[in-house]
Amino acid sequence: MSDETMRQLVIEHVAAVRGQGANVDELRGDEALDLTSLELVRVLVNIEEQLNVELDDAAVVNRRLDTIEDIVALLRQALGAPEGVV
Repeated sequence: MSDETMRQLVIEHVAAVRGQGANVDELRGDEALDLTSLELVRVLVNIEEQLNVELDDAAVVNRRLDTIEDIVALLRQALGAPEGVV
């Protein structure tokens, strides 16, 4: 799975959590998502379920997950893949 595919996955899950009216066209990798902690947990759990992967709780708690790129880096780590390709 490429980084771009992971970005799209994150955007889809952020939009789903935000609900109707979410403008996903505005989401960029380096801009803050402004998710509440509950919304972030929902996004991460949904991604875990879709990818059948378990994110390390310590990694989630000990890093900033403010942007799409932050979440992509977490996924890359969970999947044990180098940057760019998973």
